[in-house]
Amino acid sequence: MTPMRSTKRDEARMQTVIFCGHPHLEASGSHQFLKAATPKSIPFEQIELPLTTETIEHHQSLIMTCDRFFIQFPLYWYQAPGSISGWLEAVLTDDFMESMGTHWQDKEMGIILSTGRPVSAFQSGGEENFTISDLLKPFEALATNLGMTYLPPFVLAQHHYATPEEQRCHLIQYQMALTLPKGAHFSERTRWLMASLKEHERTLPDVLKEQLEPFLMSWEDALDQWEALRMELPKNPWQ
Repeated sequence: MTPMRSTKRDEARMQTVIFCGHPHLEASGSHQFLKAATPKSIPFEQIELPLTTETIEHHQSLIMTCDRFFIQFPLYWYQAPGSISGWLEAVLTDDFMESMGTHWQDKEMGIILSTGRPVSAFQSGGEENFTISDLLKPFEALATNLGMTYLPPFVLAQHHYATPEEQRCHLIQYQMALTLPKGAHFSERTRWLMASLKEHERTLPDVLKEQLEPFLMSWEDALDQWEALRMELPKNPWQ
C-alpha cells in the first residue's frame, strides 16, 4: 500500500478564521455545537458590540493574513443580525479596504448559517419561497466586488431536532466545509475522511486500532484503483 497522501489543505496549510456574530452565543445550542466542532487550529472570533479599537485592529489583521474567512450567524427575519452589519462597517473601513489593494483576490469568503426552518423550505415555491442563496446575495455581492472567491454557504438547519447520528454527520460536513478546497472532488473528500480516522486512531482502544488499520489499508488501495481507472476514462463534460 502506498503511504496515505495528505489533503490539499495539508499541502497548502490554508489559514482560516471564523467571525461569529451570534448576539446570544452562549444560549445557542446550534452555535455552541459549531464552536465546539471548529478545529483548534482555526481561530473562532466572537463579535461583541460595541467593538473596541483593539478588537477592530485585531480582526483586520486576521483578515489581512488569512486565506479564507467565514462569517457565522443565525438567520434573523431573513437576514443577518445587526451585529454583523455593525462589524462589517467597523472593520471594512475605507482605509483598510484601500490598504488591502488587490490582496482581496487571494482570499475566500464563506457564510456559516443556522436556521430554525428546514433547508427544503428555502426554495422557489417552498414555504419560504426564497432560497438561502437569494437571502445571502449581499454577502456574495461583497465578495464578488472585492474579487474574492465566494464559497458555498454551510447551513445548519434545525439542529435542535437532529439525532446524535445526524449531529455526527453535521460535524463532519462542517469540518469539511472549513478545511477542504472549494469544489473538492470525491477522492479529496475521501482522503480527508481517511486522514481524520487516522488522526483519531491513537485515542481508540487497542482492539479497535487492530480493526481500523487493515480497513484503512483496504480503503486506500481501493481509492488508488478508482483514481487510476478515472484517469483512463475519456473526459466528458459531466466529469
